Amino acid sequence: MKKCRNCSELFNPFNSLQKYCLKKECVQTWVSDQKEKDWKKKKVMVRQQIKTTRDHLKELQKIFNQWVRLRDCGKTCISCNTLLTKELKYDAGHFFPRGSYPNLSFDPVNTNGQCVACNRDRHGNLHEYRNGLIQRYGLIELERLERLKNGSNKLTKDEIIELKLFYKDLIRKLQE
Repeated sequence: MKKCRNCSELFNPFNSLQKYCLKKECVQTWVSDQKEKDWKKKKVMVRQQIKTTRDHLKELQKIFNQWVRLRDCGKTCISCNTLLTKELKYDAGHFFPRGSYPNLSFDPVNTNGQCVACNRDRHGNLHEYRNGLIQRYGLIELERLERLKNGSNKLTKDEIIELKLFYKDLIRKLQE
């Protein structure tokens, strides 16, 4: 015996998934609940379909920055060597700024955990950031970034969605 979700009376279900008894008002409640669930699913799908490339790009930036913060938690600030912890607020700082070099916005070497003082107050503390990049990744990676900085890399909507899924997966793995 189960208890009906609508009227709370006990009933014998036909299968283990049945949650409502067969009274007319309970069946009507069940039907309206299903319509509401279907509408919510459809609304989510429509919202995804009408998102612009710019909307997806903003979402990707948030996801990517979250991944950088998780990746670099427990490391030191790329510029000043302050320990980055969950208690300390820190940014995903870019050596080559996103606005000037959008093709490097999602480059993991170009983006590193950086304390707020260096990233915001010292405008990136770029001289020390450069030294930190050489220490962490080596001169070859820094030269690679400098070669790529003037290139163009326009991401398509599908590529952006793919990158969002990729970084969400990396975030999930880091949180395990």
